[in-house]
Amino acid sequence: MGNMKLCLLLLLGTYAIAQQETESNSHPECHLSKRFKIYKKYTYRYEAEIRNMVTGTSPLINGPKISCKVEIDVPVACSFELHTSECSLTEVVRTDANGAPIYAPAAEAQAFQAAIEKNVLKFVVEGETGVTLYREGDETNILNFKRGIISALIVPVTEKEESKDMQYPLSKLIGSTQTCNYKFENEKKHMTSAMCTEKHIFLPFSYQNTYGISSLVKQILTLEGTSKINDRVFDYRSTHPKHLALEAMEDKAPAQTSEALLFIFRELKSMNENPDRQLRASIFQSLVSELHGEGGQLFDLAGPDSVWHPRVWQRHVQYVDAAVYALGMMLRPTGLLVKDILEIAQTKKSKPIMYALSNVVRRQFQAEGQLTSEILEVSNFITSILDADCAGEKDLTYLTLRVIGNMGEAMEAADPNIKTTLLKCMRQPATTLSVQMSAIQAFRRMSVTPDVRSNIQRVALYAKGTVQKRLAAYLILMKKPEASDLEVVRKILTQDQNVQVKSFVASHVYNIIHSRDPEIKELGKTIVKVMQDDEVLTHSNYTQLSRNYKMDVFMPGKDVMGSDMQGSIIFDPSSQLPREVMLETTLKAFSYNLDFIEFGMGGKGFEPTVETLFGSNGFFPDSISKAMYWVGDKIPNKINEVLQEWVEPLRTEKTKRQVPENIIREMVRNFNKLAKDLYNQDSPEAIAYLRIMGNELGYIKSTNVLSAIVDRMATYIQAFKYLPAWITKALMSGDQSIFAHYIFMDNEFSLPTASGFPLKFALSGTFAPGVEGGLHMEPGRIELSFSPSMAVEFVTRMGVHIPKLVVSAVEMHTNMFHESSFNAKITTGDGQIKLSILPPKNTIELFRVSNKLVMVSKTPVTLVPETGDRTAITNCSPLISGINYCTTILNSKAERNPPYFPLNGESSFVLGIQPTGDITEYTAAFTYELLNEGKEGRHKVDLLKMILKAEGTKATEATATIKYNRNKNILMTSIEIPDYDIEAGIKVGVTDSLAKGKKITIDISKKNINQFSLIGRAKLEAMKDGLLETQLIMPSLNTEATLTATMNCDEYLTLELKSNIKLPETNSVQKITLQYAKDEMKIEMKSDIDSEIQKLMPNAAPLQSHLYQAFDNIMDNKVVKTDMKLRHIYAKLWEAYLIWMDKIASDVPYLQTLRESIPELVIPSLPERVFMNTESIFKYNFNKDHVTFTVPLPLGGKTSEDLRIPPTMATPELVMPQISVMLPSKRFNLPTFSIPSSYDLPVPLLGMVEVSAKVNTNFYDIEAVFSAGSNTVNEPSYITSYKVVANSPVELLAFTVEGSAQIADITADIAKFDIISSLKHKLIDARFSLMETAKFTDEVKATGKYKIEAFSPLGMQMSLVYTTQASVSSEIRGDGSLDGSLKVGSISARTTATQAFLLQPKSREARAESTFSLNCPNFQILNKMKATAASGELSFELNTDIENDPVHHTTKFNIELKEAKFTIKSDSVTRAYETKLQNQVDFSATMKEVTIRIESQADDNTNRAFSQLTGSLSTQGLELNSDATINFAANHASSKGTLSFTKDGLTTSCTTSAQIRSVTFENIFHGIITTTGATVAVSSKGTVNENSAELKVEGRLASSEVYLNSMYKGDIFNANTRNMITLKLNEDGLNLSNNLIASLQEIKIENTDSLIVTLKSLAMHSKSNSFLNENNFYKHNVAVDIHEFTASFQAENDLKVIGILFSNEVQMKAEPYKMEVTGTLKGIFDEKGLRHTYEITYVDQTATAKCSTNGKLLGSQMTQSSEFEIIGFSTKFSNEVHFNSPSLQLESNILTKTEPFRVNVESSFSSDGALNLYGKHSGQVKSMLLLQAEPKSYSYKHEWKASTSHQLNNGNSIKPNFQHKITSAITPQQQKFNFNMESMLNDHAFDHSLEIFNTPNNMGIALKGTVSTNLLNKANDNQEFGITSALKYEKNSESHFIYLPFIDKLPFLIEEVKIAMLTMKDHSIDVLDVIDTKYDITATFKSKGNELSQVIVNFDVDMFLDDVSFCL
Repeated sequence: MGNMKLCLLLLLGTYAIAQQETESNSHPECHLSKRFKIYKKYTYRYEAEIRNMVTGTSPLINGPKISCKVEIDVPVACSFELHTSECSLTEVVRTDANGAPIYAPAAEAQAFQAAIEKNVLKFVVEGETGVTLYREGDETNILNFKRGIISALIVPVTEKEESKDMQYPLSKLIGSTQTCNYKFENEKKHMTSAMCTEKHIFLPFSYQNTYGISSLVKQILTLEGTSKINDRVFDYRSTHPKHLALEAMEDKAPAQTSEALLFIFRELKSMNENPDRQLRASIFQSLVSELHGEGGQLFDLAGPDSVWHPRVWQRHVQYVDAAVYALGMMLRPTGLLVKDILEIAQTKKSKPIMYALSNVVRRQFQAEGQLTSEILEVSNFITSILDADCAGEKDLTYLTLRVIGNMGEAMEAADPNIKTTLLKCMRQPATTLSVQMSAIQAFRRMSVTPDVRSNIQRVALYAKGTVQKRLAAYLILMKKPEASDLEVVRKILTQDQNVQVKSFVASHVYNIIHSRDPEIKELGKTIVKVMQDDEVLTHSNYTQLSRNYKMDVFMPGKDVMGSDMQGSIIFDPSSQLPREVMLETTLKAFSYNLDFIEFGMGGKGFEPTVETLFGSNGFFPDSISKAMYWVGDKIPNKINEVLQEWVEPLRTEKTKRQVPENIIREMVRNFNKLAKDLYNQDSPEAIAYLRIMGNELGYIKSTNVLSAIVDRMATYIQAFKYLPAWITKALMSGDQSIFAHYIFMDNEFSLPTASGFPLKFALSGTFAPGVEGGLHMEPGRIELSFSPSMAVEFVTRMGVHIPKLVVSAVEMHTNMFHESSFNAKITTGDGQIKLSILPPKNTIELFRVSNKLVMVSKTPVTLVPETGDRTAITNCSPLISGINYCTTILNSKAERNPPYFPLNGESSFVLGIQPTGDITEYTAAFTYELLNEGKEGRHKVDLLKMILKAEGTKATEATATIKYNRNKNILMTSIEIPDYDIEAGIKVGVTDSLAKGKKITIDISKKNINQFSLIGRAKLEAMKDGLLETQLIMPSLNTEATLTATMNCDEYLTLELKSNIKLPETNSVQKITLQYAKDEMKIEMKSDIDSEIQKLMPNAAPLQSHLYQAFDNIMDNKVVKTDMKLRHIYAKLWEAYLIWMDKIASDVPYLQTLRESIPELVIPSLPERVFMNTESIFKYNFNKDHVTFTVPLPLGGKTSEDLRIPPTMATPELVMPQISVMLPSKRFNLPTFSIPSSYDLPVPLLGMVEVSAKVNTNFYDIEAVFSAGSNTVNEPSYITSYKVVANSPVELLAFTVEGSAQIADITADIAKFDIISSLKHKLIDARFSLMETAKFTDEVKATGKYKIEAFSPLGMQMSLVYTTQASVSSEIRGDGSLDGSLKVGSISARTTATQAFLLQPKSREARAESTFSLNCPNFQILNKMKATAASGELSFELNTDIENDPVHHTTKFNIELKEAKFTIKSDSVTRAYETKLQNQVDFSATMKEVTIRIESQADDNTNRAFSQLTGSLSTQGLELNSDATINFAANHASSKGTLSFTKDGLTTSCTTSAQIRSVTFENIFHGIITTTGATVAVSSKGTVNENSAELKVEGRLASSEVYLNSMYKGDIFNANTRNMITLKLNEDGLNLSNNLIASLQEIKIENTDSLIVTLKSLAMHSKSNSFLNENNFYKHNVAVDIHEFTASFQAENDLKVIGILFSNEVQMKAEPYKMEVTGTLKGIFDEKGLRHTYEITYVDQTATAKCSTNGKLLGSQMTQSSEFEIIGFSTKFSNEVHFNSPSLQLESNILTKTEPFRVNVESSFSSDGALNLYGKHSGQVKSMLLLQAEPKSYSYKHEWKASTSHQLNNGNSIKPNFQHKITSAITPQQQKFNFNMESMLNDHAFDHSLEIFNTPNNMGIALKGTVSTNLLNKANDNQEFGITSALKYEKNSESHFIYLPFIDKLPFLIEEVKIAMLTMKDHSIDVLDVIDTKYDITATFKSKGNELSQVIVNFDVDMFLDDVSFCL
């Protein structure tokens, strides 16, 4: 029985457990429960391998590898326990022959194993990826590693590859991918293996995103077995939960030894003795990296010799302070850095370290935005120093309080009670005043609570307090004043008795009230209200009373921008010297207030010292006065006068009388007295501090400095007696060196990886400039050495590592280095100054750029080798004699798949200069001598000679001489360089004589042979005759040019300008003359140019023959696809033309005459002499007569009395008693006047103008004369005439044109007007004349005759005469006749015409008749017209008869108006053979009815056409009917239509039909318009055989809606088409749609368009699909939507042509003040193509535009991206282009930035190409452009390199190489310009350089050129030819400064100009706002828009139609 119970119990327990396991295996909340079953243990082998490498460049690898046994227990569903054991940590030490890594145990392997196996990690999984960790003491480093294991265990739902999204600013530089593969057990579904590969690559310079600096993280998880567990408990309540995401940790390096850091310190210090000076920046960067990496190990370094041990500090204190202070200036400090500096500060509380601590705390608190544990530790440390009431060490307490003020926000957040401590320090009586004030000023970065405010207010109001302390409290209150603070201000100003406090507060408040800052203005208004009636005034006693000074500039606008500068001077009542001076500058822009800079000084106890130094019996007045008398006779007078003015105020009456004999003894005695007085006085105290951006950088505090200064000064005074020797020793003490180090860029970030270890990326830049040199001086000798250098290094670091355990990364070091050296000495003596420059002893690297890759690990750094060839190319070329310039290029060429430069291996470029050893010294000697030349040595000649030498084995010498003859005023210069056969000279002379005037001559000669002469002459006699002449003579070129200007004004003024230029075989004379007399003015211009052309062009005949031969060769070319030549075709065409002309000429003899009359064109031959002479004259004769115009004047006839002008005027009495001025009143009489009513203005009459011009050349002569003006003798007469005569050897170009126009015989009753003009030419002779006469008697008679005649020897003759006469009396009568004839060859024609008219105004009758006839041999025309108007009746008859057999045409036209009936009848008939055309028109109109009938018909025997139109208009309405038929053979067409317009409306219809063979057509139209609306219907149908088309249209217009429907169907030639259009307009809006479907075999077209418009929206959609075949189709889908203030546009287009697919997508969205446009354009062919994307956005006054293009096509790859951004007044543009093809590779980058007053441009371009064409050709081009422009600086740099290589098939090769470099820099202090050009063609080279500079020390220009070639050498070796010249001026450093006040204003003036421009912009915006506000422009537009929309809504269509119908 018992056994049965036990079995039953076991059975039930087993079932319960199984049931629980079954339930847990399908836990719904945990996806991982399906993989890992409950009560199971899963054992895995886990490996994490990290590889940092440079793929494609080197096989070297570094990185750690971790292997562990991992056990996963599952005691509860979705709850796991992670156990790790058997862990190992190894790292790569090398690679084998196959490139596989070889690992060895890491140094920290045991520590890692112990840490990772120590604790169990529990975690819970929810859902798919929700993981919560519960650690048991693991450090963050170990916990992150276990996170990596868990991440490998969490299996995603599907296998996927994902790219991480980086969220860091620099993370865009890195591309990351991760791929995971999992395997599962089929039955139990748990994971058997997992492998995840994560790759990170540095994108810049990488190749195909695969080859470059990369880090590989590989995780391998392999199942070893499973087992069951009995553990059912999962307790995690006592632990702290964590998430699966990796935590940031302290990135510390393994501990370093002190010797390592000290070694770097010593190496950096001794760098100037090391030849590898380019490593200075790298070593300093290594030092900073070591300091960053030590972290918490700073004080754990081995033994007492640690660099951070106090004993070591004593030896290296300067290193520690400088290093820590530099670390404190980091932009983004970490908590680790804060902790490190805190540990240092706890041991050494120096000023740099304490300030560094405050800086990092403030920056970390600002970056984190919250408290950290490190800040809390700093707070505790600061509090421990202050104690409870600052009663400790005063200096340390003072330093601590200053530091608290630097990090006030952080200290307040960490411990609010620190304010209480500061209040106690403020009132601590046992401490110093400086400590109390620092406690008050520590509140500057803290919030002022009511308790703090009340305590500070009490200090400010405490009457017995010191001035400085009270004002410090006052300034803290006024930072953000409240009402109680303003009450304190009122009490101080009204009740306080302290003058200094009251004066300062009054000036400060005064500045607030009158400030220009809008915010401070509001505060000023509040203060004025508080002060009520008390006015706030300031004082003007600047030397005794405290005061606040302020100057501000602000620009009004929405965003106030401005700046203010204020200063404070605080005095103490017990002293006349200021106790404190402060200067502060604040910048306000873009809603930010920045305390730009603040400088303060304070001190006390200086009064006795100042009195001792500068009092009446002080040291300086007495000593300087005695020294002045001592040096009075030993210096020049001018300098002595200046010194007297300077020291006169310091001298007393006693010192003025005493003149010591031994000045040195007197000064020693005075100084001993000074030292005794100073030692007996209390030491003064001084404090100075500096704050930038609110951050206090430090302070200087000194109490006993003055005594030390006195001790040193005593020594100097004792040595003063040995002054010359002491100065010499000091100057010759040896070379000095100064170097600085600066890290200008330090960026780094870490990214998490799947392994749990961070990927660290860092980018830093270090700048290390320096200079070495010294000055050595001896009597008559000065030696100077100057050697500047500069190193810049960029370090890029990337790699996955294990913090504190394993260091592994890849670093790229890019180093740039420059050094130069200058050694010179100057010697003087014997009238000579000699400058010697020593060549460099060793090679100097002017510029060096190197790049290398290193593998960083705990073992020594390993250089990454290249994978292919490594080539080093060194080229040296002569720079100047004795010095070569050399370039060394080290490049690595990888074998395959290398990344781009500079990741392809070690590379470097070095440009340096190397001495050849041939030259030992360069010298320049200057000598001066005064010579006596001429007869008996009467001429004084100054001689200055400069000799340049290069001394050595290859010595070179150049001599330059300058001579000046004082008597003859002649200056001569010459230069001689014997080695280069150069001898040249310049001569300048000036002469002056009464006869010839002044003359200046400049001659340039070579080897005493004149090469160039420039002569100038000037002469002026009695202001009547003047001469100015310039002459240029160049004998070597046979060239002479003279320019002469003369003036003469004896009888009349004559001005003449003449130029005479003589060139080889060519002369030119130009002359302009102006004459001005009393009665005429004349301008004459002459030009004579001639050239002996055949001498200039001796090869003209061969050239002409060559042209003829070329023409013959062209004519001999064959025509394509024929066997004929162009010559044959041309000959055949000419032959056919002649035959055709002969055939026509036989029928038309006139053409033969025309051919014979045309002269033959003959091209003249080239003459021996070519000339062109021109002459032109302008002459004007003045008219002595004039006409007078009377001009009325305003206020004419008025007098002064009429204008109420008083007769007298009195001045007021002026009394100014302050300056004793009193002027009594005085009265003056004003004269009377009157204004005339008019003014007579004489205007001269027109005179006579004569203009003539004449041009004579070899080929053409032309002469023109023109005159116009008055020709009056007795009667008025005016005439104009012209004549042009042209003659040429080519007769067709010769002609004569002349004519005249005259108005003559102008009397009271007769006027005549004549015009005559003629043209004479070989082919035509034409004349035209016009004569008109008018006679005025009792009747007016006018006659006119017009005649045109033309004659041509070609057989043409024409004449036309028209005469007319008219008279006007009681009746108007006129007649005219026309007679004309024309004869062309045998053809002639004649025409006559007569007209007559008569008007009788009295009887109201008129008659007119006209007859016109034209007679020709082939036809005759007769036209008669008659019109009569009499007795109220009108008749008009017109008869026309045309006879041209067999055609006869008659027309009769009659118009009658009789008995209130108007009729028009017309009948026109034309007959030809049996065909008849007739047209009849009948029209009649009465008062009741109008009828019309138009009938036309044409017929012959078989065909007929008929058309009739009838219509009537009466009171019943309008009715029109039309009927037309056409019968032509078997074809028939007819049309009938009717239109009726009555009171019921308008009705019209029309039916048209036609049948032409198999074509039938029918059209029916019907339309009705009534009062209710209008309807229209159209139906058209046509068929052709089996093809048909049909169109139906119907529409309606009514008051409520408008609609139109259209349908088209067509079946034509197997093409089916259907189109439907629907238009509907009603109160809902407009709806328009169109649907088109068409097909032809496989071709299909579908198009759908729709448009919907309402009052508030617009929607448009278009969709089209056109299909030709699979390789040719087009699609588009376009949508537009406009709704209220939002608009959007979308478009998609696809076009495929011949297999090429073009795709376009566009999206646009626009809102108020915002717009966005994006688009993509693709082109694809054969799965390759191009892709172009663009984006344009505009948001809140910011506009950006981006576009990019990339793709592959035809074996070429192209990538392009551009970005353009506009923000306010700044713009930025960047463009990058990459093109890669088999024959061309191209890269281009452009970056431009523009801001107000600043422009930056960066551009680079490079290309590389190769081509096989008749050989192998390759070329490279590189270019770089840098431009920076600012208001006070401009820099420009342009480098360009090009090289090609041509290997021809014949074996010859050509290798050109060209490069140039231009750099320039311009600042107000200095200007530099450099130009270097190098070119090479095979072995021939040409180099050229130019340097221009102007620095504060010197200015000059240097030019250098070198040619290396063997063309001039018989041997094959190259021979070098070079020239070097330089001019340098060293400015004198001994100068006297003259203070010019306006110079100080220049920066402020520039700033004000900039501010004014920005102010003008803001004022413009404000003006527009004011105009809009004043005139309500915006509101008016909105209201009018609303009114318009309301009018449209309320518009009544019915009422409108009613109104229209009513009007009709």
